[in-house]
Amino acid sequence: EYYQEALSKLAEGGVFGQWMQTYGMAPEDLRMVYRTFADVFPDVSLWAVNDSDMLLIGTDRPQRLRRADLQAVLTARPIARQDLRELGFVDGYSLMAMYLMPKAALLKMAGEAEHNLDDFPRLEFLAPRNLGRDTTTLNARLTRNFTVPPTVEDADPDRDPTGRLALALAHGYRAVRDQARAREWVNRALQASPMDAEAHVVRARLSAEDSQHRSAAEDLLRAVSGPTPLLDEAVEVAKTLEADEAVRVLRKIRQQNPLLLEAQVALADALRRGGHDRQAEAEYRELARALPKDPRLPFGLGRVLLQLGDYGDALEALDAAAFLGEMSGELHARRGEALIRLRRYPEAAAAYRRALRDNVENITWRLNLGIALAASGPAGEGEAAQRFREVLAMDSANTRAWEELHKLGARF
Repeated sequence: EYYQEALSKLAEGGVFGQWMQTYGMAPEDLRMVYRTFADVFPDVSLWAVNDSDMLLIGTDRPQRLRRADLQAVLTARPIARQDLRELGFVDGYSLMAMYLMPKAALLKMAGEAEHNLDDFPRLEFLAPRNLGRDTTTLNARLTRNFTVPPTVEDADPDRDPTGRLALALAHGYRAVRDQARAREWVNRALQASPMDAEAHVVRARLSAEDSQHRSAAEDLLRAVSGPTPLLDEAVEVAKTLEADEAVRVLRKIRQQNPLLLEAQVALADALRRGGHDRQAEAEYRELARALPKDPRLPFGLGRVLLQLGDYGDALEALDAAAFLGEMSGELHARRGEALIRLRRYPEAAAAYRRALRDNVENITWRLNLGIALAASGPAGEGEAAQRFREVLAMDSANTRAWEELHKLGARF
């Protein structure tokens, strides 16, 4: 009845959208909604918002999909276009990755499901019985058996020799977290255009997200070595790679453009992550001269100096980063570490308290707060014991917390 009322209120060319979650919903209940919706609206399509949410679109006339229409609408709405781009949809056509099926397939999937009616509200009775149940994967797999590729009147990736439509779909499938189909379409894009730097960056992102760091690095090296290198994009992906693979890519980028300072900062960070402390120290010091107001450089330098055991200089660098605006919990935790090493225990405790405001669940920081309090003298021992017990409540196998508690003469 509600859908009938909505249909009667549609303006000319109007669209009605119904969000549906797939989690905590039995397949039978989901199909009841599909059947009820599809039996009211003259034309219907089903779209995936992500891996756990669906969108039913109902209209009073046949739904036509045209790339030119989508592009025109987004061109006229730059804010919407930017929002979609930030979500991973690079253009109107990439939205087709959300399309699941037309009305005929939806009715076939719904089968003989019953209607949800005002005087027989089956859904209101049945749906709560599945609250909290993990039904997302089950519903996704059942839906996959009925999916139909969208018919876009003016765009067919199978007939596109450039591979750009395939690449747009790869972007879209990554946005809806369908990694397998994103990889399928980016591979098709690269078959059509093997030197497409953007496609190599997309495939590198997918590989990095699947922890295939070496494969990601190989794609990034291709992306920065071709006729139209995408250096900035490659830097962002390289930051997510394991340290040695990141170093390999970032050194190539620096070779391509020695003036790209963001690549050099990322290289210094990767060297630090990989344990190449002296090289990282040299990079940070050189970059600090070029970027004297960038807090990342004294912060990175401070972390390297901590690893090298130069605690006084490390604290000085970390304080410089704080002066330039770095206020993360990680910064305060590193300051706490340096202060403990320098036996400035009350200051270390204060630093770890500040760090825990950013991440109250960090067990290591809580443990170190307890250690700093215990070392501060008798006045801190009571709270130290409390912190060690908190650590054991969060991680009952934490031997260091038990040992520190035992030193205080306290029991588990």
